[in-house]
Amino acid sequence: YPILRSSSVRPSSVDLEDIRFLTEEKSLNEDNFLCEGDLLFTRLSGSIDYVGNCAVVRKLNNQRIQYPD
Repeated sequence: YPILRSSSVRPSSVDLEDIRFLTEEKSLNEDNFLCEGDLLFTRLSGSIDYVGNCAVVRKLNNQRIQYPD
């Protein structure tokens, strides 16, 4: 199952191609799957410049992707 990385969220944009994968056992919570219109925030990063970024999920194009935060 695809899951976005925290690096996928940048000011005002979400990169739906910046993903990792989880096993099915780790992907059981339906609430972790993204919906169009979700507002994502980053809370962890290797750089202070990327902490607290936020963006709206605009078009998922029928993709089922999770977000770790």
